[in-house]
Amino acid sequence: MNYTLETTINKPLDEVIAFFEAPSNYPLWMEGLKEHQTTKGSHGQEGAESRFVFDMKGREMEMTETVLVSNLPEKYTVQYKAPGMTNKVELRYSEIDANTTKVVSYNEFQFSGFMKIISFFMGGAFKKQSHKYLDDFKSAVEKE
Repeated sequence: MNYTLETTINKPLDEVIAFFEAPSNYPLWMEGLKEHQTTKGSHGQEGAESRFVFDMKGREMEMTETVLVSNLPEKYTVQYKAPGMTNKVELRYSEIDANTTKVVSYNEFQFSGFMKIISFFMGGAFKKQSHKYLDDFKSAVEKE
C-alpha cells in the first residue's frame, strides 16, 4: 500500500526542521507515544536506530525506526518495523516563501502474516493515522 500526503505549515523552513529534529517535541505530535530511545548511532543520522513504544487505544505497540537517508530539508527517509508490518516514510520539506513550508510525506507499507489480512480490511486506518500525525505536526509547529 502506497500513498502521499502533504501539508503547508505557516512557519519558516528552518523553524520547521529544528522542531522536527528535536525528539523532545515528539510527544507534541505523536499521539500515544510512551517512550522513544535512540539505540544505535546518533539520532537523526543515517544508520541510526530508535525504539518507539506507543499506546494505541489501550494496546502497546513497539516499533523500530531506522534512518535510511538524512539530507534535510530535501529528503529524510526512515523505515519503521513492527510485527507483521514495515513502513517506509520519505519526507521532503521545501520553502514556499519566507514564512511558509511545504511538507510532502511518501508512505509505503508492506504487511506479512496476520497483518496482511488486517490491512486488507483496515487499509484506510493506516492512511488516516499518518494523516493525523502530519496534521498534529503542523499544529504543534505552528504553536511554537
